[in-house]
Parts: sequence; structure tokens; C-alpha cells
Amino acid sequence: MTGQSSSKVADLETKWLVQYGLLTAISLLAVILRFYKLGEWSFWIDEIFTLNNLRAHYFNLNDILRNIPPARDWLSLSLILSSGALNIFGTNEWSARLVPAVIGSISIPILYFPIKALLGAVIGLISVLLLAVSPWHLFWSQNARFYTSLMLFYALAIFLTFLGLERGRSRYILFALLCLYLATGERLTGLFYVPVLISYFLVLLVFRLNGPHVSRWKYYGAIVLVPILIFGISDFYRYLTGHPSTLSAILDTFAGQSNHSPFRLLLSIIYRIGLPVFVLGIFGGVYMVIRNQRLGLFVVAAALVPIILLVMASPFVFTVDRYIFVALPFWMILSAAAIQGLLSGTDGPGQWLALGVFVFLLLNPLGEDFLYYQYQNGGRPDWKNALQLVQRNLQPGDLVLSTRPEVGKYYFSGDVGNVNSFDLEANGWEGRRIWFLIDEATGWVNPPIKEWILKNGELIEVVQVSVPGRDMPIRIYLSDPANQRK
Repeated sequence: MTGQSSSKVADLETKWLVQYGLLTAISLLAVILRFYKLGEWSFWIDEIFTLNNLRAHYFNLNDILRNIPPARDWLSLSLILSSGALNIFGTNEWSARLVPAVIGSISIPILYFPIKALLGAVIGLISVLLLAVSPWHLFWSQNARFYTSLMLFYALAIFLTFLGLERGRSRYILFALLCLYLATGERLTGLFYVPVLISYFLVLLVFRLNGPHVSRWKYYGAIVLVPILIFGISDFYRYLTGHPSTLSAILDTFAGQSNHSPFRLLLSIIYRIGLPVFVLGIFGGVYMVIRNQRLGLFVVAAALVPIILLVMASPFVFTVDRYIFVALPFWMILSAAAIQGLLSGTDGPGQWLALGVFVFLLLNPLGEDFLYYQYQNGGRPDWKNALQLVQRNLQPGDLVLSTRPEVGKYYFSGDVGNVNSFDLEANGWEGRRIWFLIDEATGWVNPPIKEWILKNGELIEVVQVSVPGRDMPIRIYLSDPANQRK
């Protein structure tokens, strides 16, 4: 049994028609999952930020030309492409998410090829299959955000760097730097690339493992450090001359605003990656390091270093689990390596056990995907139904206030104000009905205002969305002077 199974796994490496047939099926699955109900979920606040950014900087050709290098340091391909989608199809949920969904879908076949080049077809196919069904990747593929393009360019930069160093191909390194630039153009978390590479090189040096020739490291270090130094010097010069500095803006926004304990953040990251994938990935990492030291260490560094750095930073800066979304493909690779090892290295009943682990690894995320579609409103607050409920019951002269007024312009025909701008001492609202839409999962209400709402308002409806470990209710209150409690 073992010989037959191991032989079938080995044979797949040479059967390219079977490989591409399976890759096509996996890619089609990815497309179906990412486009199913793509335009059904309501916008949430982060998507509104993207839409506002598009309107301000990329909504027409003149705006795009004014907001690309050299006018700006970074180039966001996802925003430029999304502006085209909005101009062609209009502003709606489907068109706003079209580019992330397309990039999320094509990431599956694109990433297969460098994974196959490094680790073979079996690990490549298992890795992209796990990525195709990943609830986390699915969620960001159905969001008008930049995370799928960030992850794709970042992963390509990592893979091309290793291939370039191992094979002595300068053009791979240059393409890697281009991908790194495009990744950081989406978000500066693409710079996790730097500590990943440094960690890998340090381990090679400390443990005296055979690696790429030292001259390649020096050459590579030079071409990486030069653009980083140029950016650092120019950014510091802008700061000294009173112009906006990218680094100072980041520090002003995130430093000193810790929102997660390290343990809670780590648990959140593990949940997003998937507990089965994370646990199996740990063992897969050990297996890979033992079997292929350099490549194993490289993939382990790409998977672990961003998590370690973010968890260490969490007591001091604002952190959320999505900042290490770029590490997701490498956890899939580690899990795939573990599965391959189980399938190839067990016999008799052990083969069935290995197959059972693989099936569980697929059914677990598919079950979460089902809940995402059927019961979780795409994992986001249901602002569309909440605002439309108020719209149906609105009377002339009613005042509408919300914790997220920015969303109101897309689902409400009138004005929506900020609930925290409600002046308890003013007289202008007296005698008027006031609607309050409160979403405390992603917003905040000033305590005195909240107390006034609870005292003077009637809870009309709770538009509830629940995901594991988190509720996202939108509570709708109505303060009606005609029914005011005495």
C-alpha cells in the first residue's frame, strides 16, 4: 500500500497534464467562491475609506497622473484598476470589489508556479488548494481593499528572491524588487520582507549552513539597501522641510495606541490562518527544515517572522491580525509539506489517517465558507438593511445619527450625522424624532450621549451579524417626543 501510494504521489511530479488539469479545477473553485454573492454584502467602513480614496485621487485619468510617482513615493495598482472598474460599471458593491476578487482568483494559479519550482507539483497543488478555500483569503477577495494584491506581490517578491539567490539569477532579484515595490505601494506591511530576509541570513550564518555564496548576499544587500536609504533620506528631508513624511504619519497614526494584548492578537492570527493549518504548519515547518534546511528555513521565516514582530509590537502600537495577511501562503505551504510527508511516509491504515487529515484540512474551511455566505453577511456589519429600515420608517423632519455616518451616503437618501456630534445642551433637536444607529463593534459612542440614548430612545431593531468570537450588531434606537418616557 505504501509503495503504491508513494509512487502515485511521485508520479504526479512528471504528469503535467494531470497537474494542469488539477490546477484548472482548483482555479475554477477559487473563482466561484470569490464571485459568489460578491455584490450582495453591504459596504462597511473600511471599504468606504477605499471608495473615498478612489474618488479623491484616482477617479479619472488626470487624478491618476497627479498621484503616481514621482508625485508620490508609492504606486497602488489595485486603486488604479479599481478606479477603472468604477468608471465602467458605476459605483456599487460588485464593481468596487471586482479588482480584489479578480486578483484573489488569479493569485491561485500564479503562485502555483513558484511554489512548484521550489517544492514540486504536489506541494504546489495542495498549497493553492488550501489558499483557494481559505476563509481569510476569501474575505479579503470580497472586499474593496488592497490585501489580495498586497499578498500576491509580497509572496512573489519572497519566492523570486530565494530563487535568485539559490540559482544566481540577477533578473530574478530585480523582478523581486519590482514586486516588493508594488507590494509596499499597496501597504507598507510589505516591508515585512526585510526582516524575513535578515532572519534567514542570520540563521544561515549562526548555524554555518551551506547557503548562497556570500558574494551574492553582498550584491543583494547593496541593491536592497540603496533604495531603502534613498527613501529614508528623502522622507527625512521632507520632514525637516515641513512637508508630509510617510514615516512620521505612520508613527502619529499607530504609535502609542495599543489595542490588543499580545496573547489576544496571537489567538486572532491563529484563528484567521485556521487552527488546523497553523498546527499542521508547525509540524510541516519542522519536517521541511529537517528535509531541506535552506528552503525549509526560508519558508518558516516567511511564515513566522511577521507574526512574531507584530505580536511583539502590539503593546506599543495599533495592531490587527490582517497586518500579517501576507504570511498566509507560507502557512499553506508548510501544511502542504506536512500532508505530503504523511501521504508519502505512512503505510497500511496510516495512509487512510493521512488522507483523513487532508480531508479535514479542506472540510474545515469549506464549512466556515458556508457560514460566511449563509449566516454571516460576508463577515461584516449589515449597514444596508439597517439604513434601509430607517429609510422606510422616516418621517419629514426626522434626524438620523450614526456611529458610521460615512456609510449613510450609499444607502440613505437624506443626511446622516455623526452620533458623537449630538449636542445634549442644544435646543435645535427638541420636538424632533431622532434615529440613532449604533455599531459599537467598529465604532464608539460618547458615554453621556449613550446614556441619553438609552434613557430617551426606544430600541426599534437589532440588525445582527455574528461571527465566531465576535458580534457585530447595529442597534437602531428612535427618540420620539410623542412617546417620551416621563
